[in-house]
Amino acid sequence: EILAINPRGQVATFKHGGNIVNESIGICFYLEHEFKNQDDGKSYATVVQRVIEAENLMKQPRQVLAPILQGRVDKIDPEEMSSRKKGFSDELMLWNGYLAGRKYVAGDNFSMADIAVIPLFAIFFRLGLNVTKYSNLNTYLDTMMKRDSVKNTAPPHWKTTEPQNIIGDI
Repeated sequence: EILAINPRGQVATFKHGGNIVNESIGICFYLEHEFKNQDDGKSYATVVQRVIEAENLMKQPRQVLAPILQGRVDKIDPEEMSSRKKGFSDELMLWNGYLAGRKYVAGDNFSMADIAVIPLFAIFFRLGLNVTKYSNLNTYLDTMMKRDSVKNTAPPHWKTTEPQNIIGDI
């Protein structure tokens, strides 16, 4: 069935009326356009910017998490790992700043930007990220984890298991 609408045979694939959109970010843009939640061009620009920046939110942490999860931290020079952790922390601090005085990552309205980033923040939290030094991010996570849409799409085992302590203080 997926191959009929997505020649790559991959998910995410989205069909709305006669429109078919493949790839998660493309779907986010389509939905934000079709079901506008923003009042003006500047707000929309912020949503687009944050959705695109979600790629950076994956890149920096991946540099730290990949060796940890693959059990090869000992193969990374300690100074290199320290530098990677600083990059991860700097990225989190940037997002913490975006959330200053805002309820959501692109402003006061829930948007596709939140849909793009909450899975990443939720994973960091589940891997034991200590968010106390990122107070705005901590508040955001608390707000988002209470949303029905987030609770209903979280992996089922998250309801029955505790977060792991893999990341800790970054």
